[in-house]
Amino acid sequence: MPTRQGQADFEQTLIDALKKKNVAESISNIILRTITSTLNDKFKYYDDKIAQLEAEIVNLKSNKNETQDIATEDTQRNVQQKLDNIQQHIKNNNIRLMQVPEAEGENLSEKY
Repeated sequence: MPTRQGQADFEQTLIDALKKKNVAESISNIILRTITSTLNDKFKYYDDKIAQLEAEIVNLKSNKNETQDIATEDTQRNVQQKLDNIQQHIKNNNIRLMQVPEAEGENLSEKY
C-alpha cells in the first residue's frame, strides 16, 4: 500500500498529467512508476526475509551439529561408565590365591 505521502505525490502527478496534452501516456507512465516502485519495495522486503531465513537455517544447522556432538560425548561417557561398572563387577567374583607358585608362561587352560 502506498504511504500517505506517496498517495499525495501520486494525486499531484495525476493532476499535473491531466493538464498536459498527452494525458493517456502520462497516466500510463504514472501508473507504471507507482506499480514498479511498489513491486520493488515488496521484492526488497522478500529478499531481506529470505536472507534472514537463510541465516537462521545456518544457525540451526550449527546448533544441530553442536547438539549431536554433545549427545555423542554423553553416550560415550555412559558406555564407558557401564563398561567400568561391568569390569568392577567381574573383578568382585575373582579369587586371589596366595602362596601358590607360578611358572613363567604358564597356561592353566592347557594344564587342566
